[in-house]
Amino acid sequence: MPSRLTTVVAALLIGPACLSSGNALAFWKPDDKKLIHFGYPAEVGYVRQNVNAMKALPFDGTIVVINELRALFDYERRHTPDDLRASMDDLTAIDWGRLTENFLVLNVETKSRIDWFDDAQWEIVEHNLRLAIEAVNAGGLRGIIFDPEQYNYRLWVYDKAKHRDTISYERYIAQMRRRGAQWMRVVQSVKPDIAILNLYLMTAFNSYYGVRETPGGDTPERLEQSGYGLYLGFINGMLSVAGPDVTLIDGNEPAYYYGGRAAYDKAYVQIKQERIYLIDPEHRHTFRRQVEAGSSIYIQGTMGMRNYSIQALGAFLSPEDRLKLLEHRAYQALRTTDRYVWCYSDSKHINWWKNQVPAGAAEALASAKRKIATGAPLGFSEAPFVEAKRKQQQIMTEGRASIVPRRLVVTHVGADGPPKIDGRLNDAVWRRVKPTERFRVPNIFIKSKIQAPTTAQVAWDQENLYVAFTCIEPKVEQMSKRKTGHDSSVWYDDCVEVFISAGDDLFPYRHFEINSLDTHFDATWVQRKKMDATWNAKWTSRSAVLKDRWLCEIAIPWTVIGTRPASGETRRANVTRHRIPHEEETTTWTPMYKTFSDAEYFGTWIFKGAAP
Repeated sequence: MPSRLTTVVAALLIGPACLSSGNALAFWKPDDKKLIHFGYPAEVGYVRQNVNAMKALPFDGTIVVINELRALFDYERRHTPDDLRASMDDLTAIDWGRLTENFLVLNVETKSRIDWFDDAQWEIVEHNLRLAIEAVNAGGLRGIIFDPEQYNYRLWVYDKAKHRDTISYERYIAQMRRRGAQWMRVVQSVKPDIAILNLYLMTAFNSYYGVRETPGGDTPERLEQSGYGLYLGFINGMLSVAGPDVTLIDGNEPAYYYGGRAAYDKAYVQIKQERIYLIDPEHRHTFRRQVEAGSSIYIQGTMGMRNYSIQALGAFLSPEDRLKLLEHRAYQALRTTDRYVWCYSDSKHINWWKNQVPAGAAEALASAKRKIATGAPLGFSEAPFVEAKRKQQQIMTEGRASIVPRRLVVTHVGADGPPKIDGRLNDAVWRRVKPTERFRVPNIFIKSKIQAPTTAQVAWDQENLYVAFTCIEPKVEQMSKRKTGHDSSVWYDDCVEVFISAGDDLFPYRHFEINSLDTHFDATWVQRKKMDATWNAKWTSRSAVLKDRWLCEIAIPWTVIGTRPASGETRRANVTRHRIPHEEETTTWTPMYKTFSDAEYFGTWIFKGAAP
């Protein structure tokens, strides 16, 4: 007799059409399929003002944000109903009409690193969580979006845990089970029938657990090293106390990048079957009964709008085929979800509320929904998308292999003396130092033409490293200049970055980032994919925004970086720019593949001149 897993795999690969002669999609309960708008702006006041526009679109619901409650594990402020009065007035006044599937967004982001063993911190987390779920009830929402992605602080990484040196991974996992159970008790005490749409649930472990690998005895050791090792304990804690009416949904964010239908079928099996061995045996029955498989669509990537990124499958297609890809992705996602598909778009290029979307996008989503609801076939071949995926993967492989890091001779300030850090770049040393080659796009981007050229100049002396950026900007009035707090997310603004190794070895290296308001972000990377954003340094900068460019001048002490080089010594380094106006434009001095933190591709700086 075939196993349950074999039966499920067979059903998925053969296709739902073979499971019922009366309705091709009866097995998949097409009436239960819901499409959720996940885009910004989403603050409750904005949603209240614009909700009628959403009712005219093919979505069954949308997200909302209450800024005071958005940080899920924020323990620095204990909010009160008075803090939320304006937001609650807006939320309760929204006329949802036919939009029944609405969710409050909660991120795991915190301003400071939480101590999972600190009961006083946790009491504030629970207090604020209760307010959030009360808002869900008051607003008539279906539930919450639980976004576990770690942006600043690696909350789920054991190596980054506050007591890593004194508390074992096993004890941390036990504590995470406890916190997950406490968290769930608060949630269901306020709303017993809540739907919790986790953007990653079991799909959080895709990068650590290969599709073709089988469970082995080294599972605990591998989880200890994974980016979401502590999250698994939290998930098991939630399941341990989840009431019978609670629903957990794996939102499957990796579906952003799927090509053919087979990827959707495989993901369903992975979520529902292959990953279940990571769940504590005593909770697997709850998992099978109450965890649903979801899916996702990324509009910018589908429509080829993600800065012409190789990751954007739509960049390999004609405009007409991009709309077909959108309909194909919506159809396959709805076909293989238990209930929810969330459709993500950021506000930089797309605003559904204001009809600022690619022509035909709403119609493509509506067509997919109609076909699913009626059991109709997709009606066109997926072959162009499968071929685009093959080409995409080939270019990705070639993009890595073709990288040749650049080299730069860094000039000592000499008799000119150090520059005055005033953002003017008119010092004698800058008149003498030759600018770098123009920055280029990383290899992961298809386009090669740059709208706004960038160069840098680099110099040094016994005390500091000096870097001057000249960033041409034809749309100065559209520059993003919002972040003002130290270590805030300046990468959401127009910004520049300096990366430099602390010594002769590649790791550790230092990371300095700055926007045109001179807001600083700094971090140290001790190894690949291990950034410590709690590392802070004292360094100086001054920026100036002119009518057709912005300038940035930086001085970083060698005592901050690590060791001071002698003449003739080298450091691994890079300088980069992130540009917001119109379409994001990400550029780098030395060729990179994808992310600027890929240190293996850093260039080499050779320090020459007067010996310190």
